Formats: sequence, C-alpha cells, structure tokens
Amino acid sequence: MTLAASAVGRRLHLVHGTRWVHGVNGDAYARLLRGFDDDPHPAYDEIRRRGPLWRSRTGVWVTGRQRVAAELLGHPALAERAPDGFPVADGVLPEDAAAPLIGAAETDGFRARTAHVLGADAVPEYRPRVAEACARLLAGLGTELDLAADVAARLPGEVLADLFGLTGARRRRFADGCRHAAVALDSLQCPQTLAVTRRMRAALDDLAALLTGPATGPAGGVLSALADAAPPEEAAGLRLPVAVTVLVHRTTAVLLANAALAALSRPGEWTRLADEPGRAARVVAETLRHDPPVAVQAMTARTGLKAAGRHIPPGDRIAVVIGAANRDPDTVPDPRGFAPDRTGTPVLHPALLHDLAAPLVRVQAETALATLAARLPALRRTGPVLRARRAPVTRAPLRVPARTA
Repeated sequence: MTLAASAVGRRLHLVHGTRWVHGVNGDAYARLLRGFDDDPHPAYDEIRRRGPLWRSRTGVWVTGRQRVAAELLGHPALAERAPDGFPVADGVLPEDAAAPLIGAAETDGFRARTAHVLGADAVPEYRPRVAEACARLLAGLGTELDLAADVAARLPGEVLADLFGLTGARRRRFADGCRHAAVALDSLQCPQTLAVTRRMRAALDDLAALLTGPATGPAGGVLSALADAAPPEEAAGLRLPVAVTVLVHRTTAVLLANAALAALSRPGEWTRLADEPGRAARVVAETLRHDPPVAVQAMTARTGLKAAGRHIPPGDRIAVVIGAANRDPDTVPDPRGFAPDRTGTPVLHPALLHDLAAPLVRVQAETALATLAARLPALRRTGPVLRARRAPVTRAPLRVPARTA
C-alpha cells in the first residue's frame, strides 16, 4: 500500500532526523548515512575501529573490514532486498526508496541470460560508441567546462540512448528520466526530501513505460535483447531495463568523474594518460578501490547465518561499507594512496552492480577517460569539487570545474 504524500514526507523526515541524532551521539554508520559530510573517511575509519562486525543504533549490522566484507558480499544467505514478510529494519520505506530496482538480478540464471548483452565478452564492442558519444559532448564545449555536469553526468545517458536505439522526443524523455532517477541508489539507504522522492518515483515509472511499455515496445538491439533476457515473471521483467539504466547511468557518471579527478590531482598522471591510452584501465581499476561508485551495500538475511563470530538471525539487515573495506590497512598496503600500478590488492564490488552492469560501466569509464585525456591533454581543474548531499552510497560529484588550456 502506498502511503499518502504527507505520511511519506513525515516518515522520510523522521528517519533522517533519527539518524542525525544517532550520528551526533557517536554512531559512525548513522553519521555516514546522513550524507552531509564532505569527507566520509573519518566515518569509514571509525566503522573499521568499532570491530569486524557490530550493530549500529540504526539496527543494522555493519562492517568496514575487508575480510568480513568479502565473506558477506554475495553470501547465499543474504538478499539485496527485504524478503517478503520481513520489515525493512533500517527504516527506509519501499514506497520511498527505489524498490523496483532491486530484485531484477536475483532470479536464477540471470547472468547466463544477459551475458550476451552485458557480459565481459560482449561489451568491448561498445567502445567505439562510447568514444563517439564522448567526442560529441566535447565538441559542444568551450575552454571552460564542468567535468561532472557537462561530461560525466551526460555521457552514460548518450551511450545508453544509442544502444537502446532512442531518437527524437523519446531520447529527450529518456535523458530527463535518467536525470531525475539518478538519486535512486542513494535513496535506498538515505531518505531524500519528499519532492526529490516523488520526482524519482515518477521518473522510474516513466522510464519503465518508455523502455518496456506496450504502446512503444522495445527499441534497439540491446534493449530487445534485455527484454528477451528478462525473467519470465512480468513484474521482474518490467524492472530489468530500468534497473540497468539507473545502475549504469549513475555508477558510470560517478566512476568517470572520480577517475578523472584522481588523475588530474596527481602530478603527471593526466599527461601520462594522454600519452598511454591503455593506462585508463589501470586508473579506473584503482578508482574502484580508492573511491568506488557504490560505497555502501545493505542486505537482508534470508536465513540465519554466522559471520565474524556473530549470529545474524533471519530478517536482520547487514551493511557492507565498501568504501571503508577497500581502504582497510590490514589488507591494503598504503590504503589512502592512489596507485594505478599496484597489483594484487583485493578490491570489493557490490554484488548487484557486479551482476547487472559492471562490464558496461567499466568500458564506458575507461574509454571516456582515455578519450578525454587524448583530446584534452592540457586539461586542469580550476575550482573546488561539489558533491551531492544525502548521497552516502555514491557520493556523486555535481561540479568539477576545469579548463582545457
């Protein structure tokens, strides 16, 4: 049952306010979920210091330790959504958070059905399209540009629209839907304002109608293939193209912006990228560890399990703070350093992103980064970075001012 707007607004405000109080009173996970800190790493450090697996005042079991996180991510007893009959223990309502995104990749045989569309062997052929889309965006920009708003936030929408065969009014509608649905990943863990929540849900519904609605039907080879790969259950099938769109769009935008920031912030790295396009893959791989596009993954116990000496009963929530675990000094040498040439360092990825979109996200980020460096070898950052508030999952950059010469 969907709550009235006033009731939803009160609940969003209550959950956010409760976390604010817990955070002020020393709960590092609650402080992280508020999404208002410019630097989350003090909270990450405190989450690790609290122990391998501990219970936040929010009711969620939390870990920022790499070894425990690796054990929990993808654990067969854990689901990325609350199973039927279980409450959402951390207080985020399914009506408010982008619940339709979760579950599309939780059916048997999903990887096998989508491998020919989204798998690691299929997506390299998309590289020329990514390079073309990036070149189109850069052609319309002057010497002053915003790497976040002008490039990173727009590129994945251009690429997906190309792959889905969208043109004209449908393409513009798709771009609007992607923009308003961008907060969906963060809304799963952090209540947004009522206005933002309502725009997000309307955008998700519109994307579903645009991509899979009976009036329009699937458009483009990739979209048709996704429709064919969708689970047989109608509800899950309608979610699949939307889930791919939102995951790929937001995580690509964040990963590309973070990778470009890292390269521009280290002496000589951007010049080296311009001279060695193949180095983009290393920069992106290190960015996935250093500043991942999905920093928190919450799951629900389908059944009881034991982890780090703790017994987790069915229905309890567990949060893996990937941003903290990927900088765990117990397993990662020089965890704060950005070193694209490092080898053998474990890097954790959220299971849903890994299953649904990781190859396409990486191909876009790597290709776009190499294209940017090749076309703009003298690019430099000219002002402070502005990141989204209430975005503890993605920490999405909103503004990265730069100059091309």
